[in-house]
Amino acid sequence: MGLTNVRLAIYNLENPSATSEVDLLVHTGSVLTWIQRKLLARLEIKPRRQGRFKTTQGETVERDIEIVGTKYGGQEAIVEVVFATDGDTQVLSMTTLESLE
Repeated sequence: MGLTNVRLAIYNLENPSATSEVDLLVHTGSVLTWIQRKLLARLEIKPRRQGRFKTTQGETVERDIEIVGTKYGGQEAIVEVVFATDGDTQVLSMTTLESLE
């Protein structure tokens, strides 16, 4: 079994010209997409709530969450993303994949 990465465009819903592309590991076991906090901050995307998540190492962590715009392969979707911190892997979730169909 191999790893699959995709390049996803993300943008700030309040300022759609604030956009960037990011390479993400496809993770079909993840409910939400994880993107580095630094990138989201550059796009002036601010968190609106927090959530608790269980990592692949089995620990529980708390992370910020917000809604962003995404584009891939001519499709566009609005999805929730987790503000990943240093040490977190950036992943494209099954929810985002299904939203972009």
